[in-house]
Amino acid sequence: MNTEVTCIGVANVDVIAHIDTAFLLRHRIDKNTSTLMRSEDMLDIIPLLDHPVIVPGGCAANTACGIALQGVTTRFVGAIHDDEYGRLFRDAFVPYGVRFDPVMCLDKFTALCLTLVTPDKDRSFVFSPNSASWTLSHYDLPDLDTNRDHIIYTETNLFRMTAGSKKTCLLDDLVEKYSGPNHKIILSLIDTEITEKNRQALHNMIKDKSLYMIISNHEE
Repeated sequence: MNTEVTCIGVANVDVIAHIDTAFLLRHRIDKNTSTLMRSEDMLDIIPLLDHPVIVPGGCAANTACGIALQGVTTRFVGAIHDDEYGRLFRDAFVPYGVRFDPVMCLDKFTALCLTLVTPDKDRSFVFSPNSASWTLSHYDLPDLDTNRDHIIYTETNLFRMTAGSKKTCLLDDLVEKYSGPNHKIILSLIDTEITEKNRQALHNMIKDKSLYMIISNHEE
């Protein structure tokens, strides 16, 4: 098989911990939904968690690891900071054989997602929109080997990435750069809110046959 898969998306580290409801109240975290918070404040909360489980993740990154396990040449493209969590994220690819040449962001921390589980099994999420992952720009999209067929797997988080782009978002840059007979773009919708907000843009991509495949759940 002479196909290479390039997965492009958020470079994220999940921090999972069990807490009580009072913890959410003390730190002004909304229960059973997502709360936005500065990266610095998230880093202050992590030492207060009891035995958190820390796992590198993100839709495109997880997919890259799964595909590599099937013996397919795979790379991941995403932005991290040279901090504890960035190094953890980078090193997690090694056992899978995924190529990762990180885009280094010097002034923002590696993206984190706190997953806080209360005794009633509800999950409350905390993440920062001001972290390294969101700085990915069209300058960071790699040139691909013209002697191979390519699958480009990405996620609708790219609708939220606008750094250095002359277009509406990084997803538009990606579609333009990788359009061609030997390139197949697969888009995972991942989030109903992002999907609803960008539904017309998605319809246009479908109409223009820019996407080879869309992956979604029933609600999306």
